[in-house]
Amino acid sequence: MSDQWEEDLAAESEDIEIVTAGIKYQDVNEVRYDDKIERYQHAIDAFVARERSDRDAPDRARAQEGTIQSTVYEPLSSDAQEIRVLELKPGDFDDELTCKLHVCSVKFKYDAELDPAAANADFLYQLKWTKFTGHAISLITSELVWYTEPSYVLGDSTLNRPILCNGHQTMTTKNLDSALRHLRDKERPIMLWCDQLCINQLDIHEKSFQVVLMSTIYEHAWTTLVWLGEDDGGIKEVFNAVEDINTNMHFYVDEHALPEDEFERLSLPVPGSVCGIRYAAYLSGPGFDV
Repeated sequence: MSDQWEEDLAAESEDIEIVTAGIKYQDVNEVRYDDKIERYQHAIDAFVARERSDRDAPDRARAQEGTIQSTVYEPLSSDAQEIRVLELKPGDFDDELTCKLHVCSVKFKYDAELDPAAANADFLYQLKWTKFTGHAISLITSELVWYTEPSYVLGDSTLNRPILCNGHQTMTTKNLDSALRHLRDKERPIMLWCDQLCINQLDIHEKSFQVVLMSTIYEHAWTTLVWLGEDDGGIKEVFNAVEDINTNMHFYVDEHALPEDEFERLSLPVPGSVCGIRYAAYLSGPGFDV
């Protein structure tokens, strides 16, 4: 855990140096990393202690009373802004999908800190920065939970693909099954947040407050990715065309559409060509609906 923090802090010190360029006071690099780690740990411990006492709040009591029964999903607390993060177990592509759900909170955020380079400076504006909260926190173990948020097209909503979740078989869709198989690592588990599996879809109350938390869930993700689907044989050519368009059109400022002869001159996919047809079809697919 501390190793991860030290990497984060090293990156942050570079950002601070850029922001405070020209202020010739205390060197930002003189700030000790272990002091910051201790402050972060203290803030997290205080948060966990404060929120842990509320884990038996009405949401959990309601579930225990039998309103919501599930062998897969442990009830969540809306007050603690709890979510579930999916730990996808390692395996080969064709192996059975196996996962474990971890309950954690996305309520915690690091406080803004005064830039140490300007803390004692006679400076008109005192600069502050906030550490990126790219994780959730388990209120059970107090551990930080880093996760990736994959966006994908739902496609056929039929639940016909099995996945072993928390020791129980449940069903998911074809598209999510494909995404998980392509994302799965052969040697180590990966942490993901997928609404289809991380939210109890049979619990209307839970779905309601999880939708409210959606932007916070995205904000706390360490990284996000977009799954556009399996390669049908033309995706590589389409993305090569996208790269060419981005390069060749970078300095094209004419507000009018390009004439067809300009496509050939700029080495862009000509409308009506095989690549042009694939390009248009791909960008009009469900992954690009707005």
